[in-house]
Amino acid sequence: MVTSTLVLEGDGLINEYIGGYDDWLIQKKPARLGPVKIKSVKEIIRPKKPVIARKLNSKEQCEFNSIPSVIEKMEVEQKQVYALLADFNFYQKGPEEIAKTEARLEFLSNEIEKAYARWEYLEELAL
Repeated sequence: MVTSTLVLEGDGLINEYIGGYDDWLIQKKPARLGPVKIKSVKEIIRPKKPVIARKLNSKEQCEFNSIPSVIEKMEVEQKQVYALLADFNFYQKGPEEIAKTEARLEFLSNEIEKAYARWEYLEELAL
């Protein structure tokens, strides 16, 4: 009995080969390769544009120094909002108050994330 194997070739092509996997490896057509581009030595060795190192200006330095306290204040408020949302009695206030509190929590989370990103950016500049 002769067996055949269906093979998904890619690009929506399905081909049938006589035999099993090993027979398919022998019968398959070599993959079509596009033209090979050989890079010149200049392309390989050429350095990328240098990153211009700069220091923080006075405004950025002031911001860099104040960001930890700003983040701390927002995180304290975020913990308070979490505690408020964890309280069962809070949910008796009504849907409008609940929605405002949840919106505030989302706003705080986004602002904390932005503050950390800004802090990291300024820290990279400071180094």
